[in-house]
Amino acid sequence: MKKLMLAIDGSPQSLRAAEYVAEVAPHLPDVGIVLFSVVTGLPPDTEIALDASPPPAHELHGYEDKHDELQSLHALVVRIKELFAGKGLAGDELEVCCRPMRHGVAEDILEEARARGCDTVAVGSRHLSKVMSLLQGSVSDNLVHNANALTLWVVG
Repeated sequence: MKKLMLAIDGSPQSLRAAEYVAEVAPHLPDVGIVLFSVVTGLPPDTEIALDASPPPAHELHGYEDKHDELQSLHALVVRIKELFAGKGLAGDELEVCCRPMRHGVAEDILEEARARGCDTVAVGSRHLSKVMSLLQGSVSDNLVHNANALTLWVVG
């Protein structure tokens, strides 16, 4: 494995997936890790930096509704970095990126994974029932069906 993408959305399931990756990654020699999030409801050209400092209060249309979500994602990134550091994963092995949704959450995850040269994607699963999955859609289900030539870890 060359590079692993951990897709997060601020949910407890994302943290569980991060905990799993933190346990496994130290046993994978020279693996690079990309921490990635897709944020819905922002203009497609919005720049989002989650790893430097808490997101500033921009004057972008729609941003006011997303500020709390971005702060929560930033806090999760900090927590994941601490978790990884505790497992001996150096900070320079971790890339952090976030972008507004362009096509769909699953589609954007796969597009970014391929663009960054990742061969594995890890996500958390909400364990939706079949009916709820049909009604709400499931990112992990969509990833399973479209992750051609990528390994997918769905952590429950």
